Amino acid sequence: MKDSFKKHPGLMIPLAICCLAFLIKGVIYLTIGSPVPFVLSLVFLFFMVYIVYNQNVKARRMIRISGVLIALWGFSRLALGVLFAFVPLTEAHIQEQFTVLGMVFSLVVMVVGVYAFRNARTYLKVI
Repeated sequence: MKDSFKKHPGLMIPLAICCLAFLIKGVIYLTIGSPVPFVLSLVFLFFMVYIVYNQNVKARRMIRISGVLIALWGFSRLALGVLFAFVPLTEAHIQEQFTVLGMVFSLVVMVVGVYAFRNARTYLKVI
């Protein structure tokens, strides 16, 4: 496990931070009665555990899939933020998700996803 982080810190640390952020958000949504984000965060956690313990072609493919999903999530949040800038929102919870800090977080997540997708091919070259 430590070998993955030692050999690929630029790839594994951002993915681990995103995984932690998704787990925290999933637990928050689970406490308010919505289990879907929590289940999706568990799927992402499974991807991360598999990637860390298996340095093979499937792990590289999972990094690419995770990168695409992370980038799509960040892009969709940015697109919704732009949409909600023009369409008024009535629910305060949704408004809190699309503040400036939320948009910066979405942009960072999107960049991490693109970075993971583009650099997944290097995951096997250092082994």
